[in-house]
Amino acid sequence: MSQRSLILIASTLTAFLLVAVGGISASISQANAANALPTFPAATASADATAAWLAREAQYQDLIAQANAQLQQAYQKQQQLEQQLASQASPTATYAISADQAVQIAATAVPGGTVLGTPDLVSFQGTPAYEVQMNVGLVYIDANTGNVLYNSTTVQPVVIHKKASGGGDDGHEGGD
Repeated sequence: MSQRSLILIASTLTAFLLVAVGGISASISQANAANALPTFPAATASADATAAWLAREAQYQDLIAQANAQLQQAYQKQQQLEQQLASQASPTATYAISADQAVQIAATAVPGGTVLGTPDLVSFQGTPAYEVQMNVGLVYIDANTGNVLYNSTTVQPVVIHKKASGGGDDGHEGGD
């Protein structure tokens, strides 16, 4: 699973948990408030009922404000994570050498070699580099400068042995 997917799932779960915790705490607060309010006899004045209603309404508005604050915090955290993902999503846009250029450089560094696929952007000893897979090994090209950082190819040079013309040069001096 990609890092972007994991961060998106984590932010969604965080927002859900914050809303759930807010709802549970609101429910508990309302239950405690309902138990704490005195019961009024039926003959009490409507002013007392209005005051109780206003107190409950104020508590309700406080709970809504708390839940909105929690949602706003979760939304801000989600935006921060999305910005981090966006900055990590296009790493090749900041490098001077493209993947196609890295293939050309590797082909020049390994005459007769064949590129086996699209280069991967990796970190080679702390330097951003393209890892180019060749039929004879790997070549790492610096993504900023285009320099060959490492060449593990195993191309063997072709050695041509020429026989000397003229009588029997077998490495021994003649005569005996």
